[in-house]
Amino acid sequence: MVVKVIDCASVHQHHAGAPEGVEFRLADFAANLPGFAYIIRRDHSGLYSLPFVSPGFEEKFGISHEVVRHDIRPLRDLYHPQDRLKLQSAFDASAELLTPLAVEYRAYHPLRGEFWIETRAAPAPQKDGSLLWHGIALDITARKRVEEELVVREREFRTVAESSTDLIFRYDRLCRRTYVNPAVCRLFGRSRADLLGGTPQDNEALRRGAQGREYMDAIRRVFITGQVEHFPVDFPVAGGHISYDSQLIPELDASGSVVSVFCVARDVTALKHVERKMGRYFAGMPGFAFTLRTPRLGKWTVPFASKGIFDLYGLSPEDVRDDAGRLLNRIHPDDVQLFMEEQLACLKTRKPFQLEFRLQVPGRALCWVECRAMCEEELDGVLVWHGVVMDVTQRQHAQRTLADREAFLTSLLDAIPVPVFYKDRAGRYRGFNTAYESFHGVDRNDLIGRTVFDLDPPELARAYNARDEELYASDKVQIHDSQAFNAAGETRDVIYSKAVLQDSSGHVTGLVGTMLDITDRKRMENELARREQEFRTLVEHSSDTVARYGSDFRRKYVNPAFAALAEGGAETLMGKTPREYPGGDNAARYEEMLAQVFASGRQAEFELRWNGKDGREVCSLVSLTPEFDETGKTVESVLAVGRDITELHVSRQKIHQMAFYDALTGLPNRALFHDRLRQMITDASWHGQRAGVMMIDMDHFKTVNDTMGHAVGDELLREAASRLTDCVRSYDTVARLGGDEFAVLLPDIREAEDLGRVASKMLARFQERFLLSGKEVFVSCSVGIAVYPADSSEASDLVKFADSAMYFAKRSGRSGFRFYSRDLTASAKERLFMESELRRAVERCELSLHFQPKVELVSGEMTGSEALLRWQHPNLGMVSPAQFIPIAEDSGLIVDIGRWVLWEACRAAARWNGEGKPLHKVAINLSGRQFQVCGLVETVSDALEGTGCNPQWIELEITESLLLDEDGRAREILEALRAMGVSIAIDDFGTGYSALSYLTRFPIDTLKIDRSFIHSVTTDHYRAELVRAILSIARCLKQQVVAEGVETLEQAAFLEANGCQVAQG
Repeated sequence: MVVKVIDCASVHQHHAGAPEGVEFRLADFAANLPGFAYIIRRDHSGLYSLPFVSPGFEEKFGISHEVVRHDIRPLRDLYHPQDRLKLQSAFDASAELLTPLAVEYRAYHPLRGEFWIETRAAPAPQKDGSLLWHGIALDITARKRVEEELVVREREFRTVAESSTDLIFRYDRLCRRTYVNPAVCRLFGRSRADLLGGTPQDNEALRRGAQGREYMDAIRRVFITGQVEHFPVDFPVAGGHISYDSQLIPELDASGSVVSVFCVARDVTALKHVERKMGRYFAGMPGFAFTLRTPRLGKWTVPFASKGIFDLYGLSPEDVRDDAGRLLNRIHPDDVQLFMEEQLACLKTRKPFQLEFRLQVPGRALCWVECRAMCEEELDGVLVWHGVVMDVTQRQHAQRTLADREAFLTSLLDAIPVPVFYKDRAGRYRGFNTAYESFHGVDRNDLIGRTVFDLDPPELARAYNARDEELYASDKVQIHDSQAFNAAGETRDVIYSKAVLQDSSGHVTGLVGTMLDITDRKRMENELARREQEFRTLVEHSSDTVARYGSDFRRKYVNPAFAALAEGGAETLMGKTPREYPGGDNAARYEEMLAQVFASGRQAEFELRWNGKDGREVCSLVSLTPEFDETGKTVESVLAVGRDITELHVSRQKIHQMAFYDALTGLPNRALFHDRLRQMITDASWHGQRAGVMMIDMDHFKTVNDTMGHAVGDELLREAASRLTDCVRSYDTVARLGGDEFAVLLPDIREAEDLGRVASKMLARFQERFLLSGKEVFVSCSVGIAVYPADSSEASDLVKFADSAMYFAKRSGRSGFRFYSRDLTASAKERLFMESELRRAVERCELSLHFQPKVELVSGEMTGSEALLRWQHPNLGMVSPAQFIPIAEDSGLIVDIGRWVLWEACRAAARWNGEGKPLHKVAINLSGRQFQVCGLVETVSDALEGTGCNPQWIELEITESLLLDEDGRAREILEALRAMGVSIAIDDFGTGYSALSYLTRFPIDTLKIDRSFIHSVTTDHYRAELVRAILSIARCLKQQVVAEGVETLEQAAFLEANGCQVAQG
């Protein structure tokens, strides 16, 4: 039993380029391999293991995979002792050179005895230092038997070729004929000797026109590509011509190179319009092939040696044609004796010659080759050896010649897509190609030795047999129509072409024939007519517009759908170009696309927008398809199919709007902004211009949005977008990046001051009132500006720098603009540092409360105090609240810090109040952020309860902006706190959204006049009047008033005189 291996990657690559029929045969072949696939691993220590084998392994060796999965040594015990070293050497060489492995060896099955294995694999180094071989093993025991029949098979093949009615040529790289069969000689009326060595252009019929040149070009292409090609040839004869379908088939050597091209030409005069693809790779011979004549007297000669002899021996075929002894001189001295002994033994026994030996060629590295040859005795008694010499230094392809020769015998027939068969004189099938197997749906082994009476119905079998006898009686080529059953049991119409087979003595040994299925050909014309009618029906009733244009762009056909679009119908369109009707810019583009398709011969597709008869815009997707003439090279006309995609076009516009524009304001969104920013920088760089980037943030937008509702907030954003757009040029870009954040791109700026003027214009527009849901609201904005290229040439930097400048504008008092400076980057880093440190300030006990006293102006007694938050940083020292409170507000840390302040202030109030002590009310500031977080009432309640503080000892201070709440949530929280017993004060009264209605609707106990009023109350008449008005309002509403920032006796006297009870400062 012999096993052969095939590299999976090679098979796949071969398979991927093969015709459909070959693909089927390869798949069928792989599915029935009598072997197994495997992966062998060698680790860094040299230990071999077998991590994977396919199921066929255990059947071949009779042992379980688990026995050798981790250590292959038990498997080695089954190798033939004489082959173990050879196999190990093959793996070592493959590992060292990283070359493919191919080696034969014998092994023993515990029950079935000795069998042969040929294995082939590809090494793959791994990252861990190990090496994997991926391979497949196949049973090739049968091939040993084939060797004995190889000579017989060769003669049979020759008989097939010599008796074939097909024309068979063989060409070398110069397109010279190296073989022709008798059918060629009969056609040309010339002898074989006269034809050999000639080229296709020495044929008068092929010299006409370009046929001979194109035929030779096709032969050369096969040499270059290695692909099967078809070439139609017409030979003139008396009364007409004979059409041949020529199939050019490459003959490959072991390396995959094309060494010659076979041409099999079949008479297809009656089947001229039926196209059949022919092709099949067949393996060429590796190394070089030779024929050695060994007469008993005289020199041994080499009448034939392929060109590969030079690659191995450094000799040309001419060098050894008359003296084979020159080959012996190239053999390594240490191997000459072994070579001579094996040669003499083979001469005596006539057994095949097989030997591996070394070659020593001057100027070349030492290489190993394997020589295999078989002899045949000619009529004159001379032994003729036909063999091959292969380079096995890297690949070690033993026995390759036999495999290649065997493949050659079958590949030529298998390359023919029509079924081919041959029978012996008794009517028994002796061989056939793959196409014959596929047609009948039976296995080759099931057909060998059987007759038509075993396969077909009796009546059909008798008809077949009668035709065969007629052939033997006439001894001529027989062609006749008949019927055959295919694999599906269908009756198919076929044409048989048969010829007699003869042995070397001229005795009839059987017949060879082909079977051409013409069932489809008979249906073809009807099918074509039916499809033409179907096509015409579809086109005539299609809602798509269809038109055919000639090379002059004039319409040769229009369907009813197209005609319905034109005034006057088809008559208006026929014979006119798009420019002539309907004309316009779109027509010019239409003709440009037509010209492109006529020139390139490739399909084209484009969208065309035009106005229909009703005036509405229509968008059509127009597909242009070239229609070629009979040569298949020139575009004769172009078929245009137009489909109405107006709704799709509208949908795409909507999707584009959604993807790149803000749904609320209609402004470009962040994605489109950044795209235009990059384009602006590119244009500015090309033209050497300045450009500006503005980042705009609305001041106190969140307060409006939270207190007056999201609907009002959306209305404010739309109005803000409109005002910003009014302030810039038509080609500037105003974008909404999200929330209340806007950005503006201003290309082509002459001076940086121009950006300042635009920003001032924006600020002025925002100073105007916003009328939202019938209410007046005043909202300012802060603008940050970065300039290209002064600040940066990078898009991301310009956005970042403008953002930093905008935040600086906010910190500088809002309602202003700032240009970027490098100090802002440092400021932003400082802000990030402060936020990071603030997050750990509570846990590191860096925060503390200071208490500012409240004094009754009449008695001078202290009645309470306000808790003021202070931060003592270990490195920065005392950090100003004006510096860290905004950071806490923006980052949301104010919620946790506020909870800590609340507990600490309650503890202080609990210490200062109590039985026997005068009332000391502690005021605690609440942030607007604390009202936005759920659970503020619970937080205050927990602090009071946890510290034992009486609610009457606590006063909670809020800002006026909180009173703008429209959904009533803030009012509910304040009422809940008031019901708890806590008093409520408005801090910095008069600086925010002051409205008398707020003082009556909300549970307010105390008004705290902002220090900005108190500071100039004694020097500014208007300030003094405002303070008097506030005090008057508070008295009417029975609310206490606390004046903040009292620093002089004059201020205290003024306040006391006007009815202010308490001062703080």
